[in-house]
Amino acid sequence: MNYACYGNSEPHIHWHLFPRYESDPDHQGIPWLHASEFKHHLITPQTAQNLGQKVREDLLLLITR
Repeated sequence: MNYACYGNSEPHIHWHLFPRYESDPDHQGIPWLHASEFKHHLITPQTAQNLGQKVREDLLLLITR
């Protein structure tokens, strides 16, 4: 998993999470080097909403332990 936390261009802190897999062509490289390919891996708004909900649930589990 690659991650980056920013707060320099938005008025809040936000994260970028990049799941990485052994099968990725450059799985140990910097994800931003392949930004031109991101458009080929778009997901539907519903899938994004479902993933966001799952992340929120998992984060809540972490902070309530």
